[in-house]
Amino acid sequence: MNYYAIVALQSMVAQWKGDLVNAGKYAEELITELKTTQSIRMALSSEIGSVGNTRMPMENIFALFSSRLGAKVSTVFAQADATTGSTSPFLFPNYNWLRTNLYNSAVHGSLNDARLASWFVQPNTSYPWKLSKYLFDQTRLPSDVNYRPLYESKVIGLHTIYMIAAENYASSSPAKAMEYLNLVRNTRNITTDLALSSDMTTQKIKDLIFDEMRKENIGEGIYSQNISASFGR
Repeated sequence: MNYYAIVALQSMVAQWKGDLVNAGKYAEELITELKTTQSIRMALSSEIGSVGNTRMPMENIFALFSSRLGAKVSTVFAQADATTGSTSPFLFPNYNWLRTNLYNSAVHGSLNDARLASWFVQPNTSYPWKLSKYLFDQTRLPSDVNYRPLYESKVIGLHTIYMIAAENYASSSPAKAMEYLNLVRNTRNITTDLALSSDMTTQKIKDLIFDEMRKENIGEGIYSQNISASFGR
């Protein structure tokens, strides 16, 4: 675990304790440092659809590598081209609900969201939608430089650090909170910024951050309750 991961963990621990000031302080320290070094950076919206970039590995601050990840994932998520209508023993997303109420929400959503376009697949209309976020060609080995990032499982990502900072700024500097929120949205190909209107309360900003975290972490084993506990819901 390097310096970046330690500072990120300090930020997350402070957030879990409810100490948003220190959570924001550590998050901002990391954001400022990485703006200079660019050793870890937010993805470009054009990169997400590329081989190896599905889960934005360039944003990984701390990740676990497993050469068996593809095999393990295939026991949980049905393959993209599988034409089975049964949900057993696989996990299937409630795609229509997620599309309408989260990714394309009238408040903050967009059909241009690269995650909506890249992380869900339906072989044809006779079969259910599948979460393809973790699926990849298992014949391609980690030794293949283009596929190696797909064997990484994110533990801490830069997206989360920006959202921790934004949560702290929600009350002390709403404009800064919205700046960070729009920054991460732009990297996901959402080009319409959220406006800081006169009725944008601290809680409304936190609600936007909460939903952004839900969009980002689908399929990663992070329950909404965990995100809720972290992000003040």
